Amino acid sequence: MKNLLYLSVILVALVAPGCGSPFEAPTTGGVTGKVQLYNEYGDSIRDPRGVVISFAYEPSGSTAPIDVVTWTVDSTGFFEIKNMKEGSGYIKATKPGFGEYSRVFSVLAGVSFPFNAALDSLPSVRLSNHRAQTIAGTELRDTINFSTPVPVGKKRRVRYFLSIASTVSANNGAYAYSNSSESEAGSTFSTITIPKSVLNARGFTSGSTVHIVAYGISYGGHSYSNSLLANTALTPASDVIAVTVP
Repeated sequence: MKNLLYLSVILVALVAPGCGSPFEAPTTGGVTGKVQLYNEYGDSIRDPRGVVISFAYEPSGSTAPIDVVTWTVDSTGFFEIKNMKEGSGYIKATKPGFGEYSRVFSVLAGVSFPFNAALDSLPSVRLSNHRAQTIAGTELRDTINFSTPVPVGKKRRVRYFLSIASTVSANNGAYAYSNSSESEAGSTFSTITIPKSVLNARGFTSGSTVHIVAYGISYGGHSYSNSLLANTALTPASDVIAVTVP
């Protein structure tokens, strides 16, 4: 009889109004992950504090406000955002002086989705001289001088962007061809050589003018671009120069 009394009390507690049910479906979700920082030579940066994770909900209508949730990573690079409402939008990791990583993301109730990112610091390399020339009428050679030599034990990477237009840049659609070169420790310059056949295949006809600009890029190889806008966060390391295609 005593056991039946205890069972009755438990059942009443489970069905009593206002007490809630342990079987209620979750109404919020979350995001968890880690951000790793790298310097321009590809070395891991120990303390990633200062990285901000932000999630912008995509508005359901043209006049709807954009609800943004932000979070700052801890000293280990980890973060966890809880109690987020369901919805889709754009999540990104940013820190001043570094590239940006962003992508489309959805928050679902009852689920904590992973979001991991790697950000490279914006290169400090600047070019003191930028010149291009044609070699034997068969190739184009572009050479730049560094304002400071490549540090001992490091390598430096430079990427060149070419376009017929003088507005050439690393942004999506602003160049027709790009290639990179690598300089060893102690080097004071970077050189790239492009065969005439490659230039012609990319629409640079012989006798036309091609415009070239150079950017320092990270040796870590992570993108500096906003993947949603396809625009670069980099600042050109050189002036735009013009040269005649051989």
